Amino acid sequence: MRFGKLFLDSWKDYKNNFNVFFKLFFIFAFIPSFIFFTLNYYEKGIVSIIFLILLFFLNIFMITSFIHLSLSKKKNFKEAISGGKKYFFKYFWFVIIESIFLIGLFFLLIIPGIIFYVYWIVAPYVLLNEKKGVLKSLNRSYNLIKKKWWKTLGYGLLMLLIVLGISFIFSAFTMVVNLFIDPLYLQNLENPLFLTSFISQIFQLGSELIITPLVILFFKNFYFSIKK
Repeated sequence: MRFGKLFLDSWKDYKNNFNVFFKLFFIFAFIPSFIFFTLNYYEKGIVSIIFLILLFFLNIFMITSFIHLSLSKKKNFKEAISGGKKYFFKYFWFVIIESIFLIGLFFLLIIPGIIFYVYWIVAPYVLLNEKKGVLKSLNRSYNLIKKKWWKTLGYGLLMLLIVLGISFIFSAFTMVVNLFIDPLYLQNLENPLFLTSFISQIFQLGSELIITPLVILFFKNFYFSIKK
């Protein structure tokens, strides 16, 4: 399947299921991120460290729910949460093991890390869809990508450009909003840097709300296209 068709199908999936993605993102990313942002701004201590660890686990749960939702025929919030609970530990160990392998490969030489990152790009979908173990999922992904490595790399780079474009747009909006804030108003605030950082955080999370589900849906569609 051509990149354009995959991307348009992924965008359509995203729009059709935006409400579910938004609810998941709002609960497991937006609210916790702002709590951590406030804690970290005023209290840089053990509480912030503990909450940062909690953020990591919440992010794993959210990504697991996103992947399950992308694969499931039932596209609703309840199904997404159910999948997040069911596959949380399985995906958690997958992330840990894959990260160890990739870090080792990147430390040896950067090129092997890139090569195997591409080989393993559809492994999360194999893990949840084909109910395989972590190592078998990595091996299955390797076999699926083996004859399509350059195509996969090309599609990955095109998605990266789209991600960078979305990030740039939201960064530009952040700059514009901050520029339009009255300097006199900022001078009267007790902590003006908090407001500008808060605005930047909102736009950053806004870009992530688009980027994260869209990338997951794109590679889910890519996985099914090469699985055939």
